[in-house]
Amino acid sequence: MITQKTLSNFYHEFGTLIRAGVNILQALRSLSNSTSHFQLKKIIRGVRSEIEKGASLTKAMGIYSNVFSPLQLRIVEIGEITGKLDKSLFKIGDNLERNYRLQTKLITGFLYPVLLLHAAIFIPALPALVLEGFLPFLKIVATKIILLYGIALIVVLIVKISNRIEGLKKIFQYILSYLPIIGSFTKRLSIIRFMGNLSALHGAGENMVEAVSLSAEGCGSTPLANSILKILPEIERGGNLTSAFSKLRFFPSMAIEMLSTGEESGRIDDMLDKVAEYYEIEHETIVKRLVILLPVLVYFAVALYIASIIISSYMGYFGQMDSLF
Repeated sequence: MITQKTLSNFYHEFGTLIRAGVNILQALRSLSNSTSHFQLKKIIRGVRSEIEKGASLTKAMGIYSNVFSPLQLRIVEIGEITGKLDKSLFKIGDNLERNYRLQTKLITGFLYPVLLLHAAIFIPALPALVLEGFLPFLKIVATKIILLYGIALIVVLIVKISNRIEGLKKIFQYILSYLPIIGSFTKRLSIIRFMGNLSALHGAGENMVEAVSLSAEGCGSTPLANSILKILPEIERGGNLTSAFSKLRFFPSMAIEMLSTGEESGRIDDMLDKVAEYYEIEHETIVKRLVILLPVLVYFAVALYIASIIISSYMGYFGQMDSLF
């Protein structure tokens, strides 16, 4: 599997070689020799082979559409047409790096609550280990671990299946968008992706209408994409981005003001990046709040569980006392 980090490094190194004046075939040969990732090495050699047969870089990369997304291929194509391939490659690399950074922060942020959840399963079962032995302890722990991982597996399967079936994927995304906390969370992630995509495409030289359309399709949220696509006619008629986006409930006034400043100053690409960074900071804030809140909820659940054990023990004790009289 080729991760976003691996792909980001590929684009950055490719861009560096092109900027240094190395031709595409030599750059690809150098990249295939330097990478330790077997699958990526094979793909780079395949791309180089297609170019040697006369294909353009975009068409050669397009053969591996499971690795290189339509949005990435379009940015590469613009780079080839405009003669600014190095800039296009860096744009894609930066975009992938941002997505990887968000993904990493999300995983590391929730690592402690997950560990705490496992501790909440093992620690209350320790009295059974001391008083009854290892097998009763293992039975208690195994039952809860199987339940926990069973739920996690079901969630993963639902996500994977829904991603393969377009209709189900849209329904699933709409459901997620209306869930408390999770809806707000996924919305911000989608906006970050959309703004990053838009900045990369427009910065590479794509016209604004096509850039907005492709960015919406690649944002990972059907509700957001559908809302954005509704404003495309206004942009096609020559309306500015600020006016069009102000009609969408997804974008707060802060983001609209930043876009307005970018359009007025002629630095819309820089401002799109800043809007993405603004949402990235908000995303980090939400993750930090959840990381603080989740352990408290887990502690509370453990306390209730231990209290129920103590109460049931006393109830059993008093029940035995009553039976004696």
